[in-house]
Amino acid sequence: MCKVMLSRIRLIAQEFSLRRLGARALLFLALCLLPVIGETVMEESTVIPETLSAGYIHTCGIRTDGTVACWGDNGYGQSSPPAGTFTQVSAGYIHTCGIRTDGTVACWGDTGYGQSSPPAETFTQVSAGDYHSCGVESSGTLACWGDNGYGQSGPPAGTFTQVTAGGQHTCGIRTDRTVTCWGADADGQSTSPAGAFAQVNAGYDHTCGVKTDGTGACWGNSTGGKSTPPAGTFTQVSAGRYHTCGVKTDGTSACWGSNIFGQTSSPAGTFTRLSAGRYHTCGVKTDGTLACWGSDSNGQSSPSAGAFSRREVTAGGLHSCGVKTNSTVACWGNNADGQSSPPAGAFAQVSSGFNHTCGVKADGTPACWGNNTAGQSSPPAGTFTQVSSGNFHTCGLKTDGTLACWGNNAAGQSSPPAGTFTQVSSGNFHTCGLKTDGTLTCWGRSAEGQSTPPSGTFTQVGSGEHYSCGLKSDGTLTCWGSNAYSQLSAPAGTFTRISSGRYHTCGVKTDGTLACWGRSAEGQSTPPSGTFTQVGSGDYHTCGVKTSGAIACWGLNGAGQALTVIADFTGRPRLGSLPLYVSFADNSFTAPDSWSWTFGDGGSSSQMYPGHTYRAPDIYQVTLLVTNAAGSDLRIIPDYITVSSCAQKPARQGTTYSTTIQGAYDTVVAPAEITIEAQAMVFPEDLNFDTPNVTATLRGGYPCDYGLPRIPETVVQGGTVTVSAGTLIVDGLVIE
Repeated sequence: MCKVMLSRIRLIAQEFSLRRLGARALLFLALCLLPVIGETVMEESTVIPETLSAGYIHTCGIRTDGTVACWGDNGYGQSSPPAGTFTQVSAGYIHTCGIRTDGTVACWGDTGYGQSSPPAETFTQVSAGDYHSCGVESSGTLACWGDNGYGQSGPPAGTFTQVTAGGQHTCGIRTDRTVTCWGADADGQSTSPAGAFAQVNAGYDHTCGVKTDGTGACWGNSTGGKSTPPAGTFTQVSAGRYHTCGVKTDGTSACWGSNIFGQTSSPAGTFTRLSAGRYHTCGVKTDGTLACWGSDSNGQSSPSAGAFSRREVTAGGLHSCGVKTNSTVACWGNNADGQSSPPAGAFAQVSSGFNHTCGVKADGTPACWGNNTAGQSSPPAGTFTQVSSGNFHTCGLKTDGTLACWGNNAAGQSSPPAGTFTQVSSGNFHTCGLKTDGTLTCWGRSAEGQSTPPSGTFTQVGSGEHYSCGLKSDGTLTCWGSNAYSQLSAPAGTFTRISSGRYHTCGVKTDGTLACWGRSAEGQSTPPSGTFTQVGSGDYHTCGVKTSGAIACWGLNGAGQALTVIADFTGRPRLGSLPLYVSFADNSFTAPDSWSWTFGDGGSSSQMYPGHTYRAPDIYQVTLLVTNAAGSDLRIIPDYITVSSCAQKPARQGTTYSTTIQGAYDTVVAPAEITIEAQAMVFPEDLNFDTPNVTATLRGGYPCDYGLPRIPETVVQGGTVTVSAGTLIVDGLVIE
């Protein structure tokens, strides 16, 4: 059935008669005037954009598995988040606060003023300032803790939808969308302008916000122009110490203010989120990649590799495996020996061999599966940082830097030398390792010279069938050993990483593109276009991770090792009160080109990142069917979304609550201007607005807590709408 969203439509009885005009007739009338809408598409990347938060000289964000990652200065422990899963995080001066999935707040770092000692309440949002913190409680009221020397921790009464803690002041958006600020005001940072706001962010001594019409507004100290936003419309702004940045409605970034460290020189591309710190800025691009710029004095602009959404892929004999963004392992292709049946649990790294696979678990212990005829799948005890699976043997780098190998040792390939290493690569009957001084050493078979590396310093090594390749410290390549398939003919240019397969090697160039050389009879050395972050070369096929996070494979595909699709997804939140809006994200391995969702309540979507509103209390099963050229895969998660009843009635007028929209309207006494607020529910009723001298605004899309931001969507279904007297203004309503 078609749906039409009515937004700010005035229906005035004296001007336009709608007596007993059926809802379906109104629907077709509206079709001439309004766009048809379907499911709301929530832009969500593997990096959760809305969680990125830049502090003084550290940065934090939430990974897709719900855990927190921080980087930069950790002098007070502000970059050492606790274990557990979170829904929001805020980086302050030298402390950080976050909301756990149960709604409680946890803070870490400096607490000299009590700023890291939150109250034992449940919150919907939290903000960490310099020496104080504030949060929006589940009731919509505010709570602040920490330094209160300027009154910044003494919030006003009332209900709010957002709060932001700055240097010595705090601002919040009330439920009527106006902004209120309190605390220090020497520069006017707490003297907020009039108007309705969609978002606000407090810096040290200035504040900026996005108005509901999309324009930017700043107030307070404007040294360097940090309070002078450019023209145009924005979706989000972030105020730092000496600069401000914002995401414009076309996705481009705009920064203004001091640029002494390059913090306003944002890179090209489009963004979904920006966060400005003291002298640095970080942003999430629309392809999910993370970019930081400005001062990097404490590593605040250098997130550790894979801090958020690492994907890694590795190609073996006739199978492939990869680490997903939730840290679990997925494998596809030949599974005759169980090499494509990984164990459950979180992994940090995985490596596919000929017909076995090994990986390093999140706790550092190794795990192997698949063929074990030579003991190649029986790792020793201990903790490791990296493993490499060869033909019938495996080698691993232990946490103390020494090497251990297991499996076939006919040519000495499992007898590593003493010393400390930073990386190891297992080939067919030989192994090479990168020593801590940057030099290479190889052991095992060397009839073709594959275990005789050149001198010099390197950053990575790859071992193939009877040859090896190394990535030199200057980014150039060199290869040695057998050249039967021209696998020693490495291309010119500079590279960031390489992977050697049976008779071919592929590498990621410094511009992100791929280059492959050696045997290509099966197409394994013919990579696709585009930019990549990682590549894995197997026997006769290759797989790589694109910068978007998608997986691409090419070459021999007789067992499905080069092209497959594995369905997976996430939804946030998974628990809440009716009506509950859930943002879903496809997290499938490799790259689907079509999606078919069912949400358990009759709703469905074909979007990659759909949003769905649950309007009845229950526990729901969610399914996702994904398809690409390799086939399709179905992921079913029973009992995935839990929706509880709402304690509030679904409609209200003022402080009077009703079970129907009509009931809320009937409480009015003329003359009056009223607002009827309706939850994002389905109202199967007739509506009759018939009181003279009454202007009623019907505003839909509220969650259970009317004080929180609105969500899609209120539905009036199956009845009739009559405006026989007075004026009706409709905002956020779907008529079916």
